[in-house]
Amino acid sequence: MGSLLKKNEMITVEDITDSERDSWIEEIASICESYGKFLALDPMLVFEALESKRTFWYPNYYHKANFPDLEGVFKARDINDLLKKIDISQGFRCPFCKAVSKSPYKCDSGIEVERGGGIIKCNWKSYGLFNTLGRGLRIMLTDNFLNNPFVDEIFYPVSLETNNARPNQFPGKIDAQRAKTIILNGLFRNRSPKTLK
Repeated sequence: MGSLLKKNEMITVEDITDSERDSWIEEIASICESYGKFLALDPMLVFEALESKRTFWYPNYYHKANFPDLEGVFKARDINDLLKKIDISQGFRCPFCKAVSKSPYKCDSGIEVERGGGIIKCNWKSYGLFNTLGRGLRIMLTDNFLNNPFVDEIFYPVSLETNNARPNQFPGKIDAQRAKTIILNGLFRNRSPKTLK
């Protein structure tokens, strides 16, 4: 395999104890079983697909940040199915300023907020350190998951809000074609165009 730099020393995978390795194997099996159940696929098929995409050390690859718990994940077969389920023309609720953004990934509402000791226009990003502060929508495109194992996170679509759960404080209309392009680019950011086929 490879090596890991730790405390200015080079250690190898062989230096990892059997109990540490067994713990990671159990975690990987749990991920594959959970995702297999969610996708109605054999967990071994999920494991083989994930391994075919892994390009770095397995404890880092199988981290919860890359393969989160699937509770509350919005499932769609593909991008067309997703666009049938959410009305992107209504926009997306920024979790930080609570205004409507045209982009599901970066707030472009123009609302001024206090941040970093000053006043700036909100530019919160769903892919930043704090993601959507637990107020976004996590999405999985199931038909392509084995080729593109990724759970995306976007700002919450206004069209899915209910009056009780998410007040519509700043209603507005946006260019649906532009929003569709942003979603397509975001769902497949850092992915090869071949995965879109």
